[in-house]
Amino acid sequence: MYMTTIEKGKFGEQKAEAYLVTIGYKILTRNYRQKYGEIDIIAEELGTAGSTIVFFEVKTWENFTILDLEYSINYKKQYKIKKTSYNYLYTNVAKSYKYIRYDVILIQNDTIHHIKGAF
Repeated sequence: MYMTTIEKGKFGEQKAEAYLVTIGYKILTRNYRQKYGEIDIIAEELGTAGSTIVFFEVKTWENFTILDLEYSINYKKQYKIKKTSYNYLYTNVAKSYKYIRYDVILIQNDTIHHIKGAF
């Protein structure tokens, strides 16, 4: 079955969200948009020493290499995600977090690759 890029992205985000919940994350929001950019998933890592808020970039590809990842989440994209995350923290968070982390989830067919602290 052929999926459009948007459908593939939504599918990947749903799969990533289900995965994150099963390994102990509390989903705070999905597809947070701001004038600087978008963050696919924002979650709180439960059970960590001190609260950790994690900003996720989700990529759904049939085939990928590390070079593909470096190209698609380059410095400019990282800058946009970080700037958007600062806005989220400033405007939406009532509690303070001890740690902030940026992770990437790659979905390839039925395999999920979770890269913690990707940037």
